[in-house]
Amino acid sequence: MYEQRGVDLAALPLVGVGSVCRRQHTVEVEQIVRSLAACGYRLHAFGAKVLGLARYADAIASSDSASWSLRGRHVPGCTPTHRSESNCLRFALDWHARLLATINPPTEPEHEPDTTQAGRSAASASADQRARLRLVASTRCQPHTSTEYPGSDRQRRAA
Repeated sequence: MYEQRGVDLAALPLVGVGSVCRRQHTVEVEQIVRSLAACGYRLHAFGAKVLGLARYADAIASSDSASWSLRGRHVPGCTPTHRSESNCLRFALDWHARLLATINPPTEPEHEPDTTQAGRSAASASADQRARLRLVASTRCQPHTSTEYPGSDRQRRAA
């Protein structure tokens, strides 16, 4: 459909798919995502939750969902600046780390590594992806010492 109108989706930085939130864990959505990824599109899945990501995380470049903050809406904040954890960076990053552990459980190699050129390329790409995921997951927010956000109007006026 897009190609008929002269739009090259493969040339775009991301192609959005969704919202898939109500059906994100179904075989139908997985087939759609995988068929689009096979066309060479870098995909962003709108509304993809844990069950959906467990099925097709390897076929998408990014995703978003409000599900990460559902529990955070019902627990008290970690600092005086948070009434709840629903928008807390630390809470979000902890959820992200748990998500990565769920969809990418660590595995021990069962045999000798592949030493062919193709094997090295795949292993190198996989190691690069794991390093990027660890970097994102290891970032932590430090609590603020004042009850104001850094750079807020009150702090600027007091200075």
